[in-house]
Amino acid sequence: MDEWARDLRFVAIDLETSGLNPYKHEIIEIGAVGFSLEGLEQEFSILIRPQKKMDPKSRAIHQISAEELAQNAVSLAEGISAFMEFLPQGSWVFHNAPFDLAFLKESFASLKQPWPHKNYYDHLQLSRRLRTDRHSHSLESIKKELKIETGRAHRALADAQATALAFNHLLLNEPDIFVSKTKFQKIRRWQRKTEKFEILFPKNFDQIEHYFEGKIRQEVILKVDFFDRNGFPQRAFVQPLEVMIFSQNIFIRSKTHPGGQEILVPLSRSVIHDQELGALRLVS
Repeated sequence: MDEWARDLRFVAIDLETSGLNPYKHEIIEIGAVGFSLEGLEQEFSILIRPQKKMDPKSRAIHQISAEELAQNAVSLAEGISAFMEFLPQGSWVFHNAPFDLAFLKESFASLKQPWPHKNYYDHLQLSRRLRTDRHSHSLESIKKELKIETGRAHRALADAQATALAFNHLLLNEPDIFVSKTKFQKIRRWQRKTEKFEILFPKNFDQIEHYFEGKIRQEVILKVDFFDRNGFPQRAFVQPLEVMIFSQNIFIRSKTHPGGQEILVPLSRSVIHDQELGALRLVS
């Protein structure tokens, strides 16, 4: 490997939050790790004390208790300040970057702090583009595939470490990527700039989540018209199972009826045919 490649530096960042909505919920943990192609280097982890009530569904995922926060957490201002003091040089790396960036941007705005100008990569998007053979591009699935062990899932530092290791594996196994800087542009062209990042998260998310929570409890079958990842219109009868967010888009993990196959239904431009409410466009 040439020296220019050995000199590349990155910072993997992961957040745990009190819920899914960056306009309503808060960061409760930041984890970060500086790394190069040769391995992990500096590490950072901090708990942040939320000012509002935590969504029970989020607590069930990350399992950060109220007692742990009371004993160890700092204010948002202290947490962001410590995070910025830690940050080594390097492009930022996230898994599902828009989710973390939306929470970070809202937090910086609430503190009236200048928004950092950094280059960043989204490992989730790179995995989807370069590893089309993968059945799932979730971090948990990739960890299992690559036998990555970093501790308990859905804790910020462990997931930042896993993101760094998975990102390195993706780069180091891309054919001829480090033959020259010109070849490396294949990866660098997917680099984005934080100053151009905009929060596109729908402001009616709470209404959407509330609607589907009711349907999930009732195990309702819905008729849905939607567009698949290739832009082709589809119609399916589905039983909603879970609300999920990728790249600021809302998806409903669902089970087809009949058949029972699991699919992700994107809500953008979709029409839900509700027997009581009629045709609903929940995300324009």
